Amino acid sequence: MVFNSAHEFINDATTTTTDLLVLDIWMPGMNGFDLLAHLVEVAYCIPAIFVSAQEDIGAQLRIVDYKTVTFLQKPFNDDDLLKGIIEGVNKRRKSPLQIVENRASFRAWWRVNLC
Repeated sequence: MVFNSAHEFINDATTTTTDLLVLDIWMPGMNGFDLLAHLVEVAYCIPAIFVSAQEDIGAQLRIVDYKTVTFLQKPFNDDDLLKGIIEGVNKRRKSPLQIVENRASFRAWWRVNLC
């Protein structure tokens, strides 16, 4: 699912069943760090992939403090995103995940649903 803000995600009923977040570090309103901190406060530990268009070394170092799968600098490679998604969901579910075996199908899904 795609949400327009961190607050919209928090207020959605699917928050407790989310396996992975793909977060921009510097979202308007509540940023990615604040969202993860809030989720930890309410006992939801969800792995995250952080993305950012900014080269911010301090932010990248801060990511280490969170249950982060990876950091991707925009623009990023589809294969790197797919690898991060599989790794993150596997961490959450603690079992092997088979999302889409055909990378071309995944790329098509990604472009239609998230770009």
